[in-house]
Amino acid sequence: MRAAVIILAILSVALGGAAWKFHTDARSARDQMAELRDINRELGQRTRELAEHQEAMVAEVEKRLATEDENFADLDRIRSLYEELVAELEDEIQRKEVAVNRLADRLSVRMVERVLFRSGSAELSATGRDLLTRVGRRLQANGDHVIRVEGHTDNIPIGEKLVDTFPTNWELSARRAVNVVRHLEEEAGVDPERLQAVGRAEHRPVADNATAEGRSRNRRMELHLVPPSPAAGVVSGDE
Repeated sequence: MRAAVIILAILSVALGGAAWKFHTDARSARDQMAELRDINRELGQRTRELAEHQEAMVAEVEKRLATEDENFADLDRIRSLYEELVAELEDEIQRKEVAVNRLADRLSVRMVERVLFRSGSAELSATGRDLLTRVGRRLQANGDHVIRVEGHTDNIPIGEKLVDTFPTNWELSARRAVNVVRHLEEEAGVDPERLQAVGRAEHRPVADNATAEGRSRNRRMELHLVPPSPAAGVVSGDE
């Protein structure tokens, strides 16, 4: 009888231990499953984030490539326009009446005063009108760049005969720039939204005003073809 009691006790202990181990193992499995579900959710979230990041990177690369293509196209157009102007103005360039310069996507045409105006006058000469019409028609072919027209003088003050019309070189240079802009619009067909008129007076010399030759070089008109800034019609910075 005592032996049977002992055996039952041993069996009870063994069964209890087995039951406890099963309970513990089951709880551990549930915890592991919960942990795996958490990990799976986290991996899913990271996968989605990586996919979104990859899409954004692809879009950015495509945007940059498109921008580069546009930039290359702009450079090609400016290069072609430069070559056309040099061919068109070959005689004037040889006589040093006109200079054409290009830097990347910017281009400028510099004309000395004597081919456009009489001394002290803001009215275009017949030669000047013909020259500007030829240049303007070439510039018009480039359809989005801004054309900034700048009038420049030497540092000699306005004479007494003209002081009532042009009190200073500011007025003279500005009036000349405006007349050039009007001619480009009315005679060369340039879109007026692309045009700007600027008077610089004597404050941006390209030569020494102490000599007659230097003053002659400083009396000039410059046409700058520059790309527009993101704000339509506004040019940022100088060449």
